[in-house]
Amino acid sequence: MRIYAPFFIFKLKLGAQIMSAVEVLEGLKRRVQIALDAAEVSLEKEKRLKEVSKRIRLDGFRPGKVPVKVVEKMHGAEIQNEIINDKINEAFRLAIKDTDIKPAGYPVIVPSETAGDLQFNVEFEVMPEVKLNDLSALEIVKKTASVESADVDTMLDTLRKQQATWVKEERAAENSDKLTVDFVGRVDGEEFEGGKGTDVAIVLGANTMIPGFEAELVGVKAGETRTISVTFPEDYHAEGLKGKPAEFDVTVHSVESPVLPEMNEEFAKTFGIEDGNVDKLREELEKNMVRELKNVLNNQLKTSVMSALSEANPVEVPEALVMGEVQAMAQQSNFPQPKDQEQAEQFMKIAQQAFGAEAEKRARLGLILGELVKDQKIDLDEKFVDARLENLAATYEDPEEVKEHFKKDANTMQQLRNLALEDQIIDFVVSKAKVTEEASNFQDIMNPKRA
Repeated sequence: MRIYAPFFIFKLKLGAQIMSAVEVLEGLKRRVQIALDAAEVSLEKEKRLKEVSKRIRLDGFRPGKVPVKVVEKMHGAEIQNEIINDKINEAFRLAIKDTDIKPAGYPVIVPSETAGDLQFNVEFEVMPEVKLNDLSALEIVKKTASVESADVDTMLDTLRKQQATWVKEERAAENSDKLTVDFVGRVDGEEFEGGKGTDVAIVLGANTMIPGFEAELVGVKAGETRTISVTFPEDYHAEGLKGKPAEFDVTVHSVESPVLPEMNEEFAKTFGIEDGNVDKLREELEKNMVRELKNVLNNQLKTSVMSALSEANPVEVPEALVMGEVQAMAQQSNFPQPKDQEQAEQFMKIAQQAFGAEAEKRARLGLILGELVKDQKIDLDEKFVDARLENLAATYEDPEEVKEHFKKDANTMQQLRNLALEDQIIDFVVSKAKVTEEASNFQDIMNPKRA
């Protein structure tokens, strides 16, 4: 069913009578019917053609003496479209001026199929009404964890492994050994794209290959060729390989074992500890781990809060807002610039497929958070900005110098203020909601696949 708002009649600057009716279509879509006065459009077109004829420079004519008919032939259609767009936009603004209509995105102008040449439909979406449910009914899980001495030991071992040197072995390969291999993979008896590798380094037990690949190579020796059978995981990035069984012929060129560096003064200096004090290295490492853990816990809490808000407050999202988010995400992902309109449409379809679902979530949350800020009269508290700035600067050698640098950069500070407002909103929601703490540990928080 279509519902019509009151009928409007307007007089514009030139006295043209323009009529428009606001029509409620499906969901958030609306339509305004606009009719232009052909005589007024013609008069305005003639006026603009004369103005252009005085400014235009054309071979064979003196400046300001180009005949109007010549200008009409060259630019008449373009000028008429400009006039029509100007008048329609003015009528549209007047049509919604004294209403509570808030357009979402830009209106689309299309000729009316049932009327004359100068009658149009202006189709647009409106911002939805957002009504928030009681925050105290929200259920939020807040994970907690701390950095223990054993976690620091594990991190130090990881750093030692990263600094390892390698010694060739004649024995059979064991976990933690590095193999240099060639391989060729087959699915359904056929080689597949990306299934070949030459002189590839694989550390057994590092889990850099698909599940089962590394385990099948335990026990091989240099010079040996082994055929292994594995299955691609269901969530594998290549659509045609998901869940598929595969065979790989693997030729081993070398087997090398790791030699870890001693935990000494030289090792500490490698990581920026000038005096080589190992205890100081441990202290700095722990500080970094505590900061990283805090960031991850805060992000997980933010995700939990955002999900709870989204589920508790269903909101119809205008397509225009979703498309805006899609475009922003495409830019952040360095999508190539289209060469023409056809390519632009192709790129947009690809971007919609890639980012559409996430873009809708972001747009919905934007509406909810905007209403929450307005409803609860939340003004940005500078302490959240300071905390964001402090956390960011802490990763640099001279935090105070970095903070001063950032404060002089308006764009960076605006981004920080936006993030700080999100932090403040999360803090506010958590203070009102039902929060359940869930104890965890550093390893499971930082390496969720391990959990």
